[in-house]
Amino acid sequence: AALADRAPEIARLVGRAARDFVDDANDEAAEQLSIRLVRLAANAAITPEVGVAVATHQAVAILPEALDAALRRDCEELALNVVSCVTNLSYYALEGRARGLFADLDAVCVSLLAVTVHANHEAVSEAARAFGNFSRDEDARRAMRRLGVVEALVLLLGHPARDVVFAAAGALVNAAVDGRDVLWEHKAHEELVAVVRGAGVQDLDLAAVACKALHNLLLDATNGTAAELLGGATHGRLLDTLGELEAVADDDDFLAAAGALRTILEE
Repeated sequence: AALADRAPEIARLVGRAARDFVDDANDEAAEQLSIRLVRLAANAAITPEVGVAVATHQAVAILPEALDAALRRDCEELALNVVSCVTNLSYYALEGRARGLFADLDAVCVSLLAVTVHANHEAVSEAARAFGNFSRDEDARRAMRRLGVVEALVLLLGHPARDVVFAAAGALVNAAVDGRDVLWEHKAHEELVAVVRGAGVQDLDLAAVACKALHNLLLDATNGTAAELLGGATHGRLLDTLGELEAVADDDDFLAAAGALRTILEE
């Protein structure tokens, strides 16, 4: 309860330090203070009542601007901490959106979108996780399509870091619920099939998430059209891969996801 009572104070301190950092590119003290305070807010946000209070406080609306400045000035530690904080707060993005950090969801998405091409794969995976949280909301999914976020998530399916691929695939599970045209346009199906095949039995958690995204992508498929949508060769490879994995897998989540996907593929 004591921490929850201090949430507004934490938000104000974060906002003040971030403003000082944004306003003065040469203020190293502001940068270091911002790192410590943003990290504090990120950790405190794990507690739901604190997370909601911080996310909906007007003072933290400056975080996208602080992230932009940190990326521009190559302040990698601060950038990573801001992304982690925004990601933790994004669990509460759908609550109280009228004020605070997520009142301007476009600004948050644009800032995080810039992170998806950063060399630090931890920052990239955090950004993809944030988009995964946003993707639970229909308005947010619409904004993600409009701003090019969905296209970026498809590109991340080819990232060399497994945690990035997992986070991107997870975000696409919800992104594929509606507005599927952009996913077909950017050949998400081919990338997702490649993820399932590449993950194999060694990483059934990743294979399961990719199967769920493919399942949602194919929800519009009527009898016999899955092969047409995927392309005959891709459809055949996917069925073969699912058969091989189902024969040896003992992971319930994967088997359920693969079974649901197979049902659509075999209709």
